[in-house]
Amino acid sequence: MESGFNIRLPPRFSREELGAGVTIFSMDNYMDRTLPELLDGQGNPRVTYGRDFFPNHNPNHINMPFEGHGDCMMIHAAGRITGLAPAANIVAINLFREGIDGGWGEDVYRGFRWIVGQVRTRGLQNRAVVSMALTGVGPNPDDFGLRFQRYIERIDMDVLGLIVVHSAGNTNREITDAEPLYPQMSDQVLVVAGMACDGYFWKDVETDVPGVLAGSNFGEVVDLVAPCEDLPAPLRNGVVLLIPEQAAPSHAPSPLASLRVSSMGKDLARTSWTS
Repeated sequence: MESGFNIRLPPRFSREELGAGVTIFSMDNYMDRTLPELLDGQGNPRVTYGRDFFPNHNPNHINMPFEGHGDCMMIHAAGRITGLAPAANIVAINLFREGIDGGWGEDVYRGFRWIVGQVRTRGLQNRAVVSMALTGVGPNPDDFGLRFQRYIERIDMDVLGLIVVHSAGNTNREITDAEPLYPQMSDQVLVVAGMACDGYFWKDVETDVPGVLAGSNFGEVVDLVAPCEDLPAPLRNGVVLLIPEQAAPSHAPSPLASLRVSSMGKDLARTSWTS
């Protein structure tokens, strides 16, 4: 090419097949597996429910403003029309109680251990991605976050063949050795920050609380920066939600990056992103 760049594409490119054979484990809210974007071409759900730490669901429950996050993440990641890997399988791990904003760190740890077991027993090595659209954990008396990170490193994701993608978080601060967040500090975790429409970090965003800003975290631990502002998430009946009107907006890049990886396919994924 005249530009000097070489682009590697499969011999026969078909968008509908992107992500085929890849499993995305979504650690997030309870998901609606009947959303049109999350169905296959025959109208069958592509979402399988994995671990559910709060399984008592009210069929008449109406999502609060902070709910539906998992739906939007996977619509961006693997939506049939708008997603990057429309042929990927999705396994949902629910970490949140219905109608409650916030979860338990121990459930994240247990959910991740369950995923590791699934990768091993189902033979998903080198074709599985974990999307962790979460804030991470800072130092605390129980050192939960650091213990979780050490577990990831002890298992060794390169050996396991599992790609772990974690958002940088949306507390509008720099992640440093002096003020760490876990597991974002690990070299085995792909950390993704948010980018605004103007190409800069999506940060210094006003909140409903006077004097309190939100937006993407940043720092040397960040590996990728992906668009996260005003991303359309088609739900049903013509309703389209614009991120960041959705709760926890700067987490949006996490599934985008994870499925960008998975859509590259099998063994190429990790080497392509670590080169």
